[in-house]
Amino acid sequence: SASPGDDLTQLQIALAQLWARDDFVTDTVLAYDTTNFYTYIDSKNERCELARRGHNKQGRHDLRQVGLAYAMDGNSGMGLFHHTYPGNRTDAEEFVVSLPLMLEVLAGSGISPSAVTLVFDKGASGMLTTVELEDSGLGWISALPWSQAPKEMREVPVEQMQCCSSALPGIRVKKGEALVHGRPATCVVMHSSVFESEQLHSLMANVSKACSKLRALARALSKSRRKSARETVEKSIAAILAAQWLDRLIATELEGSKEQGWSLQFSVDNTALTELLTHRLGKTVLATSRADWSAERVASAYHGQAAIERQFRSMKEGEGSSWGPMFAWTDSKIRVHSFYCMLGLSLVNWLHRRTRDAHIDMSVEHMLEQLDGLQEIVLLYPSSTPGPKPTAKVDTRESLDQIQLIKTLGLDRLHGRHSG
Repeated sequence: SASPGDDLTQLQIALAQLWARDDFVTDTVLAYDTTNFYTYIDSKNERCELARRGHNKQGRHDLRQVGLAYAMDGNSGMGLFHHTYPGNRTDAEEFVVSLPLMLEVLAGSGISPSAVTLVFDKGASGMLTTVELEDSGLGWISALPWSQAPKEMREVPVEQMQCCSSALPGIRVKKGEALVHGRPATCVVMHSSVFESEQLHSLMANVSKACSKLRALARALSKSRRKSARETVEKSIAAILAAQWLDRLIATELEGSKEQGWSLQFSVDNTALTELLTHRLGKTVLATSRADWSAERVASAYHGQAAIERQFRSMKEGEGSSWGPMFAWTDSKIRVHSFYCMLGLSLVNWLHRRTRDAHIDMSVEHMLEQLDGLQEIVLLYPSSTPGPKPTAKVDTRESLDQIQLIKTLGLDRLHGRHSG
């Protein structure tokens, strides 16, 4: 893993200085998140300490994985810090390791910690994280795991929350003071109608699947001649109801005995569903050190943290600055691979910022697709004389979006490229 003063850390400092000098760092809000990437490194390779087995976010628990922590400017998307770490380390453990490295990069680039607000998700939240942040001088905004969120904030009715401005459509917020990890903190409870609808859609899909599986299990139990122990049947039911909230929403009743057979009945608890809709779905509780910020400003800063998750997703799906394939199996080479992947991600975001500044409304994915379609064809003509063959260069036909990108990004300066 990286250590203060090594070459890659110094390169990160140099890049952060460049972004700050050229005003690419336009916001003092830094979005921080972690992810992991599975590898095909042999399990018997003992030289690699970064690739370890752990909870893989892509579901490949059978493979060794590498962890990546990343912090970027909340507005421009320029990467200011990244750290490659062993794949068996938890998000909370990694945060404590990454924080001093991040502070070194900020100090080297001339950015004061007190002017920075670090935004991170619930995975890194915890008492040790809070203590480390207070000692660092950084401002911070953290999403809290529901079990750690203060009860008085969790139970705020949606009707008592204030609607945000048009910049945050469908979001309501309410600010308050409460104890978080044993310390007084400013909290903001946020309700998102979009988030609520997504959770409800996923929940009802899981309820439908679980009911179908329970019905199949009930029929199998009624027809089976094999005598199963009660514990075995209850384990099957628990596995069906393993998804979030299902054990609260679906009530089951198992009657009978091992000798006489089993009868399984189930039903959806509408009262529990109403309780979820009223007090849980769509809500997120935030804690922050920025007591002077409005509730909407805190929510807006956290809302921008979703951009880093989208970038991680695009890297794993092979879009833009893709992570794979990674042809490296030693720690030093893996760290170099991480560096140029994150540098590529920053350059993509820089290009996208150029298009936004020119009032061109297109997503990163669409921009990259249009740029990929720009091609130059070299025609070779036969010649009866010795020497190089005559050539002609022809550009592919350009769409309106491509013409805009050529002018905005200065691609018309390339040889043979004509716009219009």
